Formats: sequence, C-alpha cells, structure tokens
Amino acid sequence: MAVVLRFKRIGRKNRPAYRLAAADSRDPRDGNTLEVLGFYDPAAPRKDMQVKINLERCQHWLAQGAACSNTVASLLRKSGLKLPVSKSVPRPGRKRVTKTRAARLEIKTQRTAAKVERRKVRVAAKRTQKRAKKSAAPGAAKAT
Repeated sequence: MAVVLRFKRIGRKNRPAYRLAAADSRDPRDGNTLEVLGFYDPAAPRKDMQVKINLERCQHWLAQGAACSNTVASLLRKSGLKLPVSKSVPRPGRKRVTKTRAARLEIKTQRTAAKVERRKVRVAAKRTQKRAKKSAAPGAAKAT
C-alpha cells in the first residue's frame, strides 16, 4: 500500500478548506484516510489560524516512506519540516520537448500563421466589396 500525504477538500461552495491526511494513493481525493494530520484554511482571517499541522505525525509517515503532494510538501517546508530529498518525478502533462514534438509544434505555428493570413485577405476582400456597393448606388432605394 502506497501512502501519500495530501489534502482533502472540505468546506462549503466557494469557501474551501482542506484537511491534511495520510491516505492510500489508490483512494479518491476526498475518500478514506488513514489518519488526519492537520488542516489548512487559506481564507482564514489571521495567518496563525490558516495552518494547523501535527508535525510529529507527518514526520512519522514520511519516515515510513509516504510521498507528499506538491502543495503539501510546500506547506510542510514552510512549517519548518525537513523533507527527504526524493527523485524529481516530472508532473503529468508536462513532457519534455522531443524532436518530433518540436517539428509538430513548428508545423502547427506555420498553419496558424497561414490561417491568420488567409483570414486577413478574406476580410479585406469583403471590405472592398462593401465599399464598391456603397459607391455604386449611393442614393438608390431597395427594390421590393
């Protein structure tokens, strides 16, 4: 069982608060937890009321091999807890740019530029047509 330290969202709509919890990584974000380790209320009026964390229990779970989410790790560092240095795992969705990906990106930017250019030409042609119509029949009434 892989344990992670992550936030569970609580609170009402448009006023979030979070519980810091140790949970199985396969459980959903707001699902079952092994232990509640504290809370974080970003909208609290005073700074001392924003964060309450049981640092001893966090240290215990980290010693057992638990992983942290990026936000929890940041908050624990601000609270003064030394985190073990782990291998940097790239975040999902942020892949390195490979040669083929760079080539695709270049083609996409070229297509976008060509599309913009075609649109400019089309709009300019419509404007000249409208001007020609206006100048050809300045006072003519519409036939019904």
